[in-house]
Amino acid sequence: AAEEFTVTSVQSVIHEVNIMDVNGKQIKNISVSNLSYVKMDITEIPAGIYLIEIKTDHGIIRKKLLKTSGNE
Repeated sequence: AAEEFTVTSVQSVIHEVNIMDVNGKQIKNISVSNLSYVKMDITEIPAGIYLIEIKTDHGIIRKKLLKTSGNE
């Protein structure tokens, strides 16, 4: 299973990345200064479905993240 992932933005800069559970509870947050990519370590996050919120200078992007266990 992947223990990290990268968020890349070609057309805008990233200011913040949040990982939330399906109920909207924040699990992890990274604030950055004007980067075009962010690498996040998700080793400590249990397998499951999460929502990723990416705040850029052009607005907010929301995506799903599926983390699987190492046995799949």
